[in-house]
Amino acid sequence: MTFVRFLSKTIPTNLRESKHEVFAAWRIGRKLCTRDYAGVYEAICCYDWSPEAKDMLAAFLAPLLHLQDIICSMPGL
Repeated sequence: MTFVRFLSKTIPTNLRESKHEVFAAWRIGRKLCTRDYAGVYEAICCYDWSPEAKDMLAAFLAPLLHLQDIICSMPGL
């Protein structure tokens, strides 16, 4: 987590403020580092992504959604 805080401070403020999609992607990374998976999903869904980023996020989410389907189909869970 210390590395994440250090890295966040090295990103220039003007980049963080002017590139909203970069900031939104950074929010996903922070949620992943803290293992807040519900927060990851929320961070992905609450932003209006560019078409290029949507393709990337779909590829990123596909394995996670597949794993969720497997877990939900297990008896007793």
